Amino acid sequence: RPYQDGATISLARQAPPDTNATAFDYGIDVSVTGAPANGDKLTVAPSTNEDVFVSIYQLIQAVESATPGATGNTRLANALNSAQNSLDNSLEVALTVQASVGARTKEIETSRSNSDDLGLQYQTTLGGLQDLDMVKALSDLAFNTTALEAAQKSFVQIQGLSLFNYL
Repeated sequence: RPYQDGATISLARQAPPDTNATAFDYGIDVSVTGAPANGDKLTVAPSTNEDVFVSIYQLIQAVESATPGATGNTRLANALNSAQNSLDNSLEVALTVQASVGARTKEIETSRSNSDDLGLQYQTTLGGLQDLDMVKALSDLAFNTTALEAAQKSFVQIQGLSLFNYL
């Protein structure tokens, strides 16, 4: 794309007649300011996955091979910015993975806690059934049966009463 100081350079596919020989569509616009020197180029390409150790190695190489002067300072500044972006991206990926692992760990702990609670509830119920005192249970059943029969007889007698029975 042609460069004009301060103008936006579109990196999206252009409608015909697009004279660029290389088809691309990055879907972004870039704005560059300043006066380029003869032979300067700006290259934009899709990002690639890069190992964090490769980023650190490239940073070390850039610092060790830095040369004095404007060109050397510019190359070093570009290398430092690139390394910072790469390390920031690596940290973001690490934090995303850490958050995902933390969420899964919490889910496992919650499931384990629920399982422990259910196990305790089942043990309590089973213990209540196994430790049943048969004599006391039969005595309670007989008492409750007698109380129910008495309540039913009282209900039948009360239901039969009406004001007309006394007239």
